[in-house]
Formats: sequence, C-alpha cells, structure tokens
Amino acid sequence: MSEDTGDELRSAVECLRDAEELVEDDEVADRLYAEAESLEALSTRDDAPDERRLSGHRQTLREHHQRVGEDARDRVASALDHVVSVEDAVGEGSDRR
Repeated sequence: MSEDTGDELRSAVECLRDAEELVEDDEVADRLYAEAESLEALSTRDDAPDERRLSGHRQTLREHHQRVGEDARDRVASALDHVVSVEDAVGEGSDRR
C-alpha cells in the first residue's frame, strides 16, 4: 500500500476517534470505535484495500453521519472524505491494469 493511502486511512481513524469522544450515545460510540479499529487494521496492511471493502466503509460512515449529533458530524464527514479519497486512488490504480 502506498504511504499516502495509509496516511489517509490513519487520518480517517483519527477523525472517528475524535467523533467517538463527542457522542453521548454509548451504542453509537461503540460503532464509531469498531469502524475506527477496522480502518486502522486496514491502514497497516501491505496491500491496498479493494474497492468493495472501501465502498462498505463509505456506506457505514454515511450511516454514522446520519446518526451522530451535530458536534461529531463534521468529524465523521472528514473521515468519510479520507475514505473516499482512498477509494478514488484505488479505483484509479485498477484502471491502469
């Protein structure tokens, strides 16, 4: 995986950790935590994530964005932007093959 891809995923993790601290609902906080853990594991892999997996993360983050309060919404949106950036980069890479 490229360094930029790993950095984008780690940035998404940081955003989710920030959002997790801002939500009051324990269930939502647990879901944000789980998503951050999943993205963090993805960021440490040698190979780039596939588009299908990233699409799943994108969908999950969109759902979280709708569930969190106003305070955490910007952080979840930033995490989503980072994941979409990685998804775009992976998609471009697959077009060149």
